[in-house]
Amino acid sequence: MEFLQYQWKPGPHGGTSDCYFSKTDDHLFLKLFHSGIPDDVVEREYNTSKHINDAEKILVSKALGMLETNGRKGIIYERIFGKTYADMLKERSISPLDCAESFGREALKLHNTYMDISWLPSLHDEICESIDFVFSGRRIRHFFHSILDKICENSGKDVFLHGDLHPGNIMATEDSLCWIDIGYASSGPALLDLAASDVLMNFPLTAYFVQSPYGLNVKEMKRFYTRFLETYFQTDNAKEIREWKKKIRLCSALYVINIIRKENWKGAAKLGMMIIVLIEGMRYKEHI
Repeated sequence: MEFLQYQWKPGPHGGTSDCYFSKTDDHLFLKLFHSGIPDDVVEREYNTSKHINDAEKILVSKALGMLETNGRKGIIYERIFGKTYADMLKERSISPLDCAESFGREALKLHNTYMDISWLPSLHDEICESIDFVFSGRRIRHFFHSILDKICENSGKDVFLHGDLHPGNIMATEDSLCWIDIGYASSGPALLDLAASDVLMNFPLTAYFVQSPYGLNVKEMKRFYTRFLETYFQTDNAKEIREWKKKIRLCSALYVINIIRKENWKGAAKLGMMIIVLIEGMRYKEHI
């Protein structure tokens, strides 16, 4: 598809892409990736969306085609009319705890969806690459590889993983809920998919930097995260939830390691998160 085939008006801006809406067709939406984003990342998102839509098992935004303009690659999607849970939280059109319960139910439904996942990349293999990329020390590498292997061994069967599971990536329309931003979808243990919400709402330091997108203070975010887990694991037993949080925290350490590599973090941000990841890994290593 040609960029100039449609007239585009600017929409929201994200960390890896800018969004545009068609002026000539309300049902088209363009996700234009920033220059420097590897081609294989864009192609992976496009192919994942196409494959899932063909399978008709999970409701996701429908990819219609790819384009390139001024050195930037983009994906044209069928536009979804609705609001993300993050938007609804920020404008307080839904109570945080009601939102957390709905989000937990949808995450559980996603992980329980029966579908062929053999075509998806293995998250285990991706994290292995990231561990070796981020850390140079043999002992540290071995430490995190052993944690990853134990999580995968103890978690049962692999499932479809969204890859960036948080309230900003599920959209409510008039009659359904739809997952968006599935470019990092993969296969692996469900616990690894819950890490994104822990990192954004409960992880040391990071929780203090995401108050604005959700409109929640730190205390509210922690309550949201707890209710999300209670719904997902179908228990309100405080001791059980504390144990799940500890196991997920180890997954979160692996999630951050993977993000450092995929988003090519550098400098102080990379060093700071590497230190936190190591501390959290040592702190919760007995809970797998």
